Amino acid sequence: ALTQAGAVTGMELDIHNQMVDMFTYDHTAHLPAQLVGTPLLPTMPGPVDRYLQADQRDFFALTAR
Repeated sequence: ALTQAGAVTGMELDIHNQMVDMFTYDHTAHLPAQLVGTPLLPTMPGPVDRYLQADQRDFFALTAR
C-alpha cells in the first residue's frame, strides 16, 4: 500500500495489532465537542475519540491547512 501511494522509504511503526489506529476527524463545526472520528479501516480496535484525550501511548497527528 505504501509503494502504491508513492512511498520510497517507509518504516513499520507498531507490530502490535491492538495499538495500530488511524482516525480522521471532521471538524466542520470547529467545536471540539462535535468532532466525529472515523477509523481508516473498520477493523481498527481503538475508540474513535482515542486521540482527543490524554493517553499513555505515543502517537502522531497529521493536519491539513
